[in-house]
Amino acid sequence: MERHPTGLYDSISHDHIRLLRINSDASALNVGNLEVVAVERAPPYYALSHCWSSEGLRSAVRIDNHNFPLCARLAAGIRRFQDLSTEGSGMSPPIKHIWIDQICINQADTSERSSQVRLMKKIYSQAIRTLIWLGPELGSSSTAWEFVDHIYNVFRTQNPDIATSSDIPPGIYSNDSHTSLGLPEWNDVRWTYLRDLVGLDWFSRIWVIQEVVLSPKDPIILHGKVSYRWHRLAWVAAWMRRSGYTRLADIPQDLLNVDTISNLRHPNRRWPLDALLSYTQNKFHATDQRDKIYGLLGLAAESQEPSQLPDPLRPDYESDVREVYLRVARFLTEKSGSLSLWSRAYGARRSSLHLKLPSWCPDWSDLSVSNSELEKSLSWVHFQDTTRPAYLGFPEHYLASAGLKLKHHKVADNSKFRLSGMVVDRVIRVAPFNADNSSRQKFDEIFESQLIRVLEEAMTLLKEKEITSWANSFVKTTSAEHYNLGGRTWDQCFKDGLSFLYDFLLRNEALMSLFLSQCGNERASDLLFTQSRGGIPEKYAALARNFCFGRSFIITSRGKMGIGPLKTLANDTVSIIPGGNVPYILRRQGSGWKFVGESYIAALINGDAIRSCQYSEEILELW
Repeated sequence: MERHPTGLYDSISHDHIRLLRINSDASALNVGNLEVVAVERAPPYYALSHCWSSEGLRSAVRIDNHNFPLCARLAAGIRRFQDLSTEGSGMSPPIKHIWIDQICINQADTSERSSQVRLMKKIYSQAIRTLIWLGPELGSSSTAWEFVDHIYNVFRTQNPDIATSSDIPPGIYSNDSHTSLGLPEWNDVRWTYLRDLVGLDWFSRIWVIQEVVLSPKDPIILHGKVSYRWHRLAWVAAWMRRSGYTRLADIPQDLLNVDTISNLRHPNRRWPLDALLSYTQNKFHATDQRDKIYGLLGLAAESQEPSQLPDPLRPDYESDVREVYLRVARFLTEKSGSLSLWSRAYGARRSSLHLKLPSWCPDWSDLSVSNSELEKSLSWVHFQDTTRPAYLGFPEHYLASAGLKLKHHKVADNSKFRLSGMVVDRVIRVAPFNADNSSRQKFDEIFESQLIRVLEEAMTLLKEKEITSWANSFVKTTSAEHYNLGGRTWDQCFKDGLSFLYDFLLRNEALMSLFLSQCGNERASDLLFTQSRGGIPEKYAALARNFCFGRSFIITSRGKMGIGPLKTLANDTVSIIPGGNVPYILRRQGSGWKFVGESYIAALINGDAIRSCQYSEEILELW
């Protein structure tokens, strides 16, 4: 923890904050003074969003006649704010008071930190606006911002009347359209400058989300002497995403973080915390991993009235990361009655910490791999329909538990989760899609070679006169029935899959022989060809690569095929649990169970297993 001057801070009550009153006289010894005010009666002030530097406290400014150690980047920011504190400086109104977390909170006092974090929503939403300080201007900064503005003008020329990002026509990148827009070639140095700009640490810091979203007026970005409006950068990010640019290696992926933040800047629409965590978990980082949760509380629907914040969600920097994650995960699961959040509980931990969490608890800490290297979750945040609240959940046609709510039971040990569920099947065969943990790029390259073994396993279920139903199950399984992501109907997706299978078998003589042998019909391939007319193989292949990455193909003792976690083993159990609309893979451990992860099994996804009442409900204790 950083050491601040003794005597600078007096204790403050839970409903008060400190503001830094800026001294506009740049020649004075003091850059400003700290004033304690009731948050509800604070004078007009700005709130700062900046990135805490890892470079150490190498500079100092004078506050209240005390030398205050700061990193050089923030010290330069204080001097910039002094420039903007006078009439005619270009800032309206001039900066008189400003709230800066690193200065206005006694960072050495964990109790005060916890109390002040509970006020973050009020602090940022009652400010004049948020100021984003990116640091002193670098040699390429002004050129980079000019380039951002150029892209913004290209977007606006194309879309002069668009009011929301969802109105931007979706497109696919092509070299011809790129050239026609008047954008520079990819070897132009301005693309490098853009990558450097968006690669600044600020763009991936978890706290900046609420700091931008809660700003009453459009935030202003300050980068050295450059001043830029947030909404223009947000439009650039949204347009580049909708136009297919963010899929290109030349475009910095952190530009998507700008779009993520902007999707949350909707007035009077607050997301539940489980949706916020799932939407941001893999994209943003924190120095203190408890802040992966606390940094979002100001936005969460559960915290709109801070005095009524549920105890499990109250910021507490005296509890360690593991305890905080356990407490929050249990509360959110029980409150929602859904296991959607458990999609983020990775059996193979990929975080930068070793928290030794129980198998059911999500690990929200920073990843040790990039977001692109994670398997695609079967649940996601639904927020496009602005007529209903955003929520974390499964696709509406996923109904494994027939819409039943979670049935949980009290347990003394906080690391265990006891719930009702049904054991419905057992895994007997497993074929990993990428057992060597290939990168996603490598996996896309080797996908078809991995598919050979998978099809060999799948064909053990192929029987005469059941070609269509077998193919239907295989296409549903390997695409996780997520045809809607490609904007297609199931009938179209099925044709895409059949077309891919037919072409793939033609290119693999041994597989074709096995297929015909298992069918017992030498003309079976003709049926595939006939039913695949109008299908586009690559449409199916893209879905299959997306959902099979990081997973294993499985066959159950009841002759069902599915995809499950990469770590699935033979003899693992397939279960259906109320509150979870996909089947789950569990592994017996002593008297309890290990949560291996979610699965897609076409025969169990429609809820018939529960409605048939052929399985007995039992108590499952997970740890």
